[in-house]
Amino acid sequence: MAQPPNISGFSDLAGRDGETVVLEGVYVKRLTQRKMNDPSLHFFGFVDLTLEGGSVGLSDSRRDHAEVEAFAGKRVQVRGIIALDRDRDTGGEFARPDPTPTLLNPVGLVPID
Repeated sequence: MAQPPNISGFSDLAGRDGETVVLEGVYVKRLTQRKMNDPSLHFFGFVDLTLEGGSVGLSDSRRDHAEVEAFAGKRVQVRGIIALDRDRDTGGEFARPDPTPTLLNPVGLVPID
């Protein structure tokens, strides 16, 4: 079985939708507004991996508090299935609240510095 490609640049994701990849980037808490017109930002358990040139959501579910505390702000490596456009099948019929590419089923999260 071939090893999945190591990817550290956002542009290297093109054409890899649905493939297993290993991403290398900085683990960052995703801060969002609680509601529109609220200038304060809050953390709801979702994180991103910041790659060179863009960000990828780490999973489509909230991350464990202990994991977030251990990895926030650190350069990490993690394996999973890349979903570049989770909402492509809606045909533009619905609003797209989160068009960010997402790494699904992440495993093997480790610091790499």
